[in-house]
Order: sequence, then structure tokens, then C-alpha cells
Amino acid sequence: MVTMEALIFLSTLVFGFLCHLSIVALAKSHYQACSTVDPCQAFVLYKLRDDLTLLDVAGMFGTGTDVLLEVNDLGFAGNGSISAGTLVKVPQSCACIGGSRRGNSTVYVVKAGDTLFEIARSFGNFVTYQQIAIANGIPNPDLIFPRQQFVIPFPCACDEGIGQARPAVFLSYRVQSEDDLAVVAKNYNTTVDDLMRVNCIPNSALTARDIIYIPLADIFTPSRLVKVRAATFSESLRV
Repeated sequence: MVTMEALIFLSTLVFGFLCHLSIVALAKSHYQACSTVDPCQAFVLYKLRDDLTLLDVAGMFGTGTDVLLEVNDLGFAGNGSISAGTLVKVPQSCACIGGSRRGNSTVYVVKAGDTLFEIARSFGNFVTYQQIAIANGIPNPDLIFPRQQFVIPFPCACDEGIGQARPAVFLSYRVQSEDDLAVVAKNYNTTVDDLMRVNCIPNSALTARDIIYIPLADIFTPSRLVKVRAATFSESLRV
């Protein structure tokens, strides 16, 4: 006779195996495994620093202020006067590279005095300096030069049957210390169950600084995505 404890153990093993097939954990950034080469539209949630304007953010991520205004429903309030700490959704082209999904539309040009650690931090620590080095074939992370161009490999996700029944666009979100799944689900008009399935989370616990994916099917309509996708993918073609 199979005991309840054995069933729980077996279900945990199955859950972990299935999650391993879809999510590859690297440090605290989770890369979605992929097999299709077509890129998709994705978003990163960036917390505005006090020394940046919306124009600065647009330049950092290789997009336009008009796109950021459209995506974030900022209207005319976005003309450089957004408060520090504002959470800004930034579009990304999410490509399948080396068997995992990552952003390929943000390119950083190295300035004198830069380090990979500081570059990673300037992008909200969505990626580590090691991940930037690997993505760009940098043999020595301590040796970079002005005017070098590095792709920032943001973790991202495409709708490959890991989320909801209907197609979704995914937002890469960096967990804050005060977050829990119920609050995140409510803030982004999704469900706890969807968040757990998308991110292979076995329970409702979240760890600060982890990256999770949030389905945004109810927020971005097809007509709005056409404009954003056109702008984002035109930038990714430069890489």
C-alpha cells in the first residue's frame, strides 16, 4: 500500500523534473529552456534610479520614450519628470540562444572606468557580471575596454505552454523583500496558480532578488503590442 508520504515525495520529484525541463537556474536569474528559434515580445520591470530620467532609461535599453510612455500609460507625465523608484515596464526581444531564452535587444557601450559588476548593477541586477561575460564571450571579466559593445542577456520567457491556457506576454520581475505571490498576482492581474506554474514554484514562498516571470495577457492587447514589437525588434536587428 502506498503511503501519503510516498505520494508527496513522488509528486515532488515529478514536479522538480518537469520544472528542470523548462527553467534553467543560473545564480538568481532563471533562463527558460527553448527549442524554437523565433523571438517573442517580452518585458523587464526596471526600477527608476534617482539619477535617471525616462529618456535615460530609453537610451539604456535601446528603445524610445514614446514606447515607454505607451507601455506604462504615462501620458505626458513621462517627459523626464517621473519620480525615482517608479517601476517602468521596458520591452525586450526575447530570443532562443544556446538553448535558453534571453534578451538580445539591449546593447551597452562600455565607457572609461566601467566594470562588468557595475554594468550589471546599473541594469537592476537582473543579470550577473558573469552572465554578461559568458553571453559576450569575454574571457577575462576584469579586462574590458571603452567602446566595446555588450549585449545584456536579460532573463525572459516566451509563451511555450508554461503559463496560462491563452497566449501571454511575460514580464521579468525581480522579487522584493516584502513580496509574496498573492500580492504580485493581484498587482499584475494574474493568479497565484499561474505564477507557480510559470516559475516552477512548489509553494507560495518567494526569495528576495530572485527573478520570476509574470504573464501579462490581460494588460497588453494585440493592437498595443504591434507598435511595441516593431520598435523592439528593429533594435534587436542591430546586434
